[in-house]
Amino acid sequence: MAITRRKIGQLGWMSFIASLVQSAVWPVAVVVLVILMRKPLGDALSHRLRRLKAGPVEAEFDREAIEVREEVRRIPEVAAAEPRQEPVSLSDELVPLTDVSPRAAVLEAFARIVERLSRLLETTGISYSKQSGPALARLAFDHNLISTETRSAIEGLFILRNLAAHSPRDDIGADRARDYVAMADAVLYAIRDKQE
Repeated sequence: MAITRRKIGQLGWMSFIASLVQSAVWPVAVVVLVILMRKPLGDALSHRLRRLKAGPVEAEFDREAIEVREEVRRIPEVAAAEPRQEPVSLSDELVPLTDVSPRAAVLEAFARIVERLSRLLETTGISYSKQSGPALARLAFDHNLISTETRSAIEGLFILRNLAAHSPRDDIGADRARDYVAMADAVLYAIRDKQE
């Protein structure tokens, strides 16, 4: 009988130790996982919080605007530009509108790009039907009238234009609209440069 109790007692202690180890393993694994994933988790949470704070349209607009701004900076005509000689720029014309209706300023700025592309294609004798801005940009690019960077910037500005146009409210804000108008102004400068 004593042997049986001893075996049961040893088995009980072993089970108890195994149970302690088993119950301690998962919290240790979680702590190790959190330590390893600290930076990716922090980045994901901060991005999510910024998105919730700004709203989905504003967050998407900001993300896309960063890419477009980089593309505009790479446009050869913009990079090599000297101070403008124009009496009134697009920014001068549309900044007052950005305070009243940011959406209207964005839509008007993109309409000017489409108008300029249409005029460029007409003056060079290239036939086209009524098309979207990106389609006109691809056509102008295919005929070596604009650079790759200009075409990419126009495509990005079109995405931003659509975000502004289809947002439930006029919620992109005046600052974002001013930034958009400045980028559109730079693109117009590059298209004009090719025209002249």
